[in-house]
Amino acid sequence: MSTNEVTLESIGLSLDQMDRYMISIRTGIGDFDRQICICGHPMARHERSDGFSSCTVSKSWCACSSPLPVLEADRIKPFRFASTGFGQKHALSKGVYAMQRQGHTATWLIDPMCFKCKAEDVQIQPAPLSQTKKVINRSGHTNVLLCMPCLEDVGCVYYY
Repeated sequence: MSTNEVTLESIGLSLDQMDRYMISIRTGIGDFDRQICICGHPMARHERSDGFSSCTVSKSWCACSSPLPVLEADRIKPFRFASTGFGQKHALSKGVYAMQRQGHTATWLIDPMCFKCKAEDVQIQPAPLSQTKKVINRSGHTNVLLCMPCLEDVGCVYYY
């Protein structure tokens, strides 16, 4: 190989990296505009400035200060709800419900597990947390996936 020859390696990339990237372009997987945050809203609706993050969706504001892409949806429009608690009341649950009812799909971008105890073989639910790390019944400063024992441990409140 001549030292003047241009290769992927000469620009710091591998053939495998480029193969994966080119497949993602064709399939749409890896598309930031289709990623859904753990708060239940599209990542594209989050803005960050001076170390502060904000999320706006459907003419409302979400307290999400720690955006984390967890899903990649084939359609983001269903993810427009507000969180009013954990589990079925969380915006992520409402968005997944609306997505499925409309016949669309999404894939996990993370390994679905409890963020606290790291258990992978239990049912997990999204939960909004306050700045003091307690479950709240509105949009959360931080949002997490928790198993029921950990939800009870951080102080969930049941309202029916």
